[in-house]
Amino acid sequence: MQYWINTKKGDDTVLAITEDVFYISNPNETQLQDYKFQLQQGKIPPTLTGVTFANMRAIEFEEGTERIMLYYGEKDGERLKVSNPATRTAIKEALKAENTPYINQELIEPSFWRRSKPFLIGTLAISFFTAYIYDTANNMEQGAIYEARGGTGNLVIGAAQTSGSNGALLIGGILLFLLIVLWGYKLRKKIVYDQFLY
Repeated sequence: MQYWINTKKGDDTVLAITEDVFYISNPNETQLQDYKFQLQQGKIPPTLTGVTFANMRAIEFEEGTERIMLYYGEKDGERLKVSNPATRTAIKEALKAENTPYINQELIEPSFWRRSKPFLIGTLAISFFTAYIYDTANNMEQGAIYEARGGTGNLVIGAAQTSGSNGALLIGGILLFLLIVLWGYKLRKKIVYDQFLY
């Protein structure tokens, strides 16, 4: 068994690996002290939960980020945040040393679709809201009266009144331009995933 206690705020606090299970927990301060004591004794605390390697599909380390992804079950996954690069490297080594039953370890470059998916979703969202605000602003300029009923309606009406139809198109165009520039930058940057397949 190997374990790590991360103290940086926002990181997953307790991580432990045995031959059978990858344990993850974010306990309160009292539980953390109890976990530390039991882990130092070489015992797994009974309340510490995790994912068995039998149910694991893959563990993925994205180069240059603080992220570790655990994929298990049909479509389930869990994102872990581990800021310390030495800890991420130690976890990789522990996956090998503890004889966890991975089939293969490989370095992969993600596909265009996988890298572009968040940007495509962002493009659709910006386009939809720009069209919605433009339509509302255009109708208001034609004399339509809208009654705010709370929630996003207030936001759309306020944006339409403030920007007008031309302003809505300008703001939407600027946001789309910035998103496309960021998308191009991300595609130019080489990303490699170190993946353990189970």
